Amino acid sequence: MLARLLTTQGARTAGFRLLTASLLLVLAADVGFAVLSTVASYDGGALDTLWILGYACCGAAALHPSMRDVGDPGTAVARRLTFRRFALLGVTTLVAPVVLAEQGLTDPTGIDWRGVTIGALVLDLLILARVWTLVVQVQDQSAQLAALAHSDPLTGSANRRTWDLAVPLAMSAAARSGASLVVAMLDLDHFKDFNDRYGHQAGDRLLKEATAAWKSLLRAEDLLARYGGEEFCVLMTGASAGEAAASLQRLKAATPRGQTFSVGIAVWDGAESPEELLDRADRALYAAKRAGRDRVVVAGSAGAQDRAT
Repeated sequence: MLARLLTTQGARTAGFRLLTASLLLVLAADVGFAVLSTVASYDGGALDTLWILGYACCGAAALHPSMRDVGDPGTAVARRLTFRRFALLGVTTLVAPVVLAEQGLTDPTGIDWRGVTIGALVLDLLILARVWTLVVQVQDQSAQLAALAHSDPLTGSANRRTWDLAVPLAMSAAARSGASLVVAMLDLDHFKDFNDRYGHQAGDRLLKEATAAWKSLLRAEDLLARYGGEEFCVLMTGASAGEAAASLQRLKAATPRGQTFSVGIAVWDGAESPEELLDRADRALYAAKRAGRDRVVVAGSAGAQDRAT
């Protein structure tokens, strides 16, 4: 119970600490009683104090208001079976053969305790070796699947799923800090014509090369995601509309193979939803296309005129 409590990603509240103290005190008292009972009878003493304190801590934990949060899962954390944890698992599986060996040495009986102990040790070690191999394989595959679930397989940039998760989080952070938040939607100009002229393999290479070039010019905190086809989104925190437009102009100049793209930029007003913000950026993008492509258009607020740069 104590190991389970300490390894759970729950709230470390007063109730948690009282319950942990209760289990530790009772455990210490039980171990002390077991040790003393092997040498003499126990008729009461200091161990009773430990038990009483343990029960008192358990009652205090149950009455504390924070006890309701002990079972909360907390923030999900990806857990890997490290070698240290695996070694602990191995030690626990060897307890039985070790105890058998100790009994055979101190109080030999008619059973072949040596053969049973050696056989149990060998079996446990073989099982542990196989389990470790399988666990490492599963963890590697899990990491690969997690990466695929959040990145675009062609360009290596974030995918739409990651984008949909990142924008609300960025909005919450911007609301707390007061920082500006900018969303840009960009679309490669005449990409279908490029595919028709050079083939889809060349189109895939263009997307990969363009993504690599854009990533090298964006800030570390900026998020570039492939939204679909030749359409990408950029999320910028702490940048003004002018700074975002200048950054997108640099990306446009770095696009390989002489290709261009159109961009729509929208600055979050602090109240609109992620869908509304993206919709304003999308409308600004189509305004850039209608104006002749190869340009950046900054969306105005509701009812305001979009402006091109």
